[in-house]
Amino acid sequence: MNHDKHDLLLLDGMLRDLKEDKKQELWIVGNNLKYAEETWKRIKIHFGTTHVIPRFISNSSFSLDGLNPMNARIVLLDRWWKNKNAVNLLKHFIPLARQCRQISNI
Repeated sequence: MNHDKHDLLLLDGMLRDLKEDKKQELWIVGNNLKYAEETWKRIKIHFGTTHVIPRFISNSSFSLDGLNPMNARIVLLDRWWKNKNAVNLLKHFIPLARQCRQISNI
C-alpha cells in the first residue's frame, strides 16, 4: 500500500471517531506552530472537516499545562521531534493517549 494513502486512511478513521465521540480531542504536534496550522488547513480541505477543533502543541513551555491525554488522539507531523515539548510528550502524554499516529505526508 502506498504510504501516502495509508496516512490518509488513518486520518479519515481518526476524524470519523472524533465525530462520533465529542469528548475526545485532537492534538496536532509539528516542529512549529505555523507548520501544524498549515497542515491542519490541508486536512480540513481534503476531508471537509468542520466538526473538529484541534489543539496545537507548540514550542511554548506552557502548551502542555493542564492537558489530559486520556481522551486525546495525537497526530505527530513530519518533523515533530524538533518540537521543544517532544520529550515531555514521549514520557508523559503519548503513553496515556487514546491513539497516537505519525503522519508524514498530507
